[in-house]
Amino acid sequence: PSKVASPAQRLERRYTVQVGAFQERSDALSLLDKLRGRGHNPFLLSSNVRERGRWYRVRVGRFSEKAKAKEYQRRIETAEGIKGTFVARM
Repeated sequence: PSKVASPAQRLERRYTVQVGAFQERSDALSLLDKLRGRGHNPFLLSSNVRERGRWYRVRVGRFSEKAKAKEYQRRIETAEGIKGTFVARM
């Protein structure tokens, strides 16, 4: 019998693409605005990183499948010339 994922398990499998991480909020907001202007739907996360201070992460997309996130990662790297992106779990 195949198992059906519960709603909580499905949420655990969400992915996004991180396109930048900055210590300066203004740098993160600049990238956020640029990506919005180019038709993407980015969002900002901030967190304290032990011994490194506050970081602002710019991420784009919410995907239920890792393969779809990776496909978007390749597209955004090519379209926007951004290197060093990666797929992250939400």
